[in-house]
Amino acid sequence: MKYSEGYDYVTRARDSHQCKFVIPGRDIELKTQSGHLLATLRADGLLTWEEYYAWDGASYSPDLRSVKRGSLIHDIIFQMIRLGLLERDKFYHLANKEIQYCIIQDKGFQITAWAYYRGVETSFAYKATLPRSEPPILVAP
Repeated sequence: MKYSEGYDYVTRARDSHQCKFVIPGRDIELKTQSGHLLATLRADGLLTWEEYYAWDGASYSPDLRSVKRGSLIHDIIFQMIRLGLLERDKFYHLANKEIQYCIIQDKGFQITAWAYYRGVETSFAYKATLPRSEPPILVAP
C-alpha cells in the first residue's frame, strides 16, 4: 500500500475557483505519479480541483471557516510550483495574494485576510515551494 502523511482535509466534491491571475497560452494538470488527475489550472485562471484532493489546511495558523478554501487553493498552487509546473518566482507571490482574495470572498474580515497574506508572504512559506517539501510516498507492508 502506498500513502502520504500530513493531510488534515480532503475535498468531497469537484469544484473550482477563478484565480485573479492568468497563465498565457497553457493549461496545467496536476496529477499523481500514477496519472490520477488532482487539479487543473486553465490558461484563463480557472482552477478546478477533483474530489478527494488532500491538503493540510493553513499552516501555523487557525483554520477558520473563512480560510479553508483559500488554504486549499494556496496549497494546490504551491504543489504545482514544487513539481515545476509553475515558475516559483512569478507564482509564489500570486498564490499568496490569492489566499487573501479568497478569505475576503468567503466573508472573512479584511484584517484576517491581510494577516494571512502577510504571514505567508513574510514567513517560511517560500520553503514550501521547494521540491524537497513534497510529501514522500510511503509504503506499508
